[in-house]
Amino acid sequence: MMRGGGFLLVVVLAAGAVGPVAHADVARAAPPATDAAFTQVLPSSSLVLRAAADASGVYAYVLDGEAGLRSLVRRRADGAVTTLANAPRIEQLALDDERVYWVGEDGVQAVAKAGGPVESLAPRDWTLIRRVTSPAQWSLAVAGDDVFFSIDDGIGRVAKLGGEAELLADVPSGRGATVVGVDDDEVWWIELVPAGDEPQTTDVLATPRGGGASRRVLTGLTGLQAIVVDADGVYWLGGTEGRGAIHGASKTTGDSVTLAVDVPVYYDRVLEVAGASLFWLDYPHGLHGPMRVRTMPKGGGSAPETIAEPFPVANKLLLDDGHVYWAQDGARSIATPVARAVLRREGSRGDR
Repeated sequence: MMRGGGFLLVVVLAAGAVGPVAHADVARAAPPATDAAFTQVLPSSSLVLRAAADASGVYAYVLDGEAGLRSLVRRRADGAVTTLANAPRIEQLALDDERVYWVGEDGVQAVAKAGGPVESLAPRDWTLIRRVTSPAQWSLAVAGDDVFFSIDDGIGRVAKLGGEAELLADVPSGRGATVVGVDDDEVWWIELVPAGDEPQTTDVLATPRGGGASRRVLTGLTGLQAIVVDADGVYWLGGTEGRGAIHGASKTTGDSVTLAVDVPVYYDRVLEVAGASLFWLDYPHGLHGPMRVRTMPKGGGSAPETIAEPFPVANKLLLDDGHVYWAQDGARSIATPVARAVLRREGSRGDR
């Protein structure tokens, strides 16, 4: 589970197969999208490795297929593409209003959205490293004045302006720790639990943002594919042998409910939450037919709805303030719908 680099829902696109659609309140009235609705917005020579998005644009960690160089670029809403950093080493990206943050082999770093020097906030040195772990577990989230991150079996915190990094939680050898979200009070993370000859399970823990004892909220999750946290709850997609389910749980008690059943699963990191809605990708035809981009209220109460059925299939999901993006490994572009005005979410609706 959680394969690839970092937990952030990144965009790695298949040319012509990826694009955003509106959030649920408008998208529910729109017909399923097709390939014809999308167009490239990055040069076709750019291989997208990681990405994040918000109202200010799409931020992508790309490999130039012609020059062989890696860089962090910003694609603004007007289509302009600028380079923010050359040759960074990025496993996951996160954004706030002013800067782009990432975690990777050099630790936690940041650069202004408007451009400027790269800043090292928490260098990856022996004050942070507990044991060497898979980069797939490296992750970060920004909240308030701090960046919370997981790297090498530890959950850390560092001020956005830099300074000494603090270890908030450590895990035993052989287990991985991955940040999955931050709320007003706690940083949320998952721990892999070996189970001998049985498949490993996953526990969900919460640690006070200011430091203190962690609490184990959910235990023994099996077949975990993706997990997200917001102010109201914890939501996860789990399953085996091609079929799974989406669940939600109270952050206080851990009491859980099943929100969607018979979800055709294939990839991980394909679940997100925004406002009152969950969004995910599923694969009723495996890799050989259109996938579905789906949504439902995060509290349940109504059946899932399909808002797009693109092909080729994608394996990553990403949200900004008004759109859902999907993407596939080996991509050459980030795409956006031609009919953006038709699919744009209305700003005053309750799904914000």
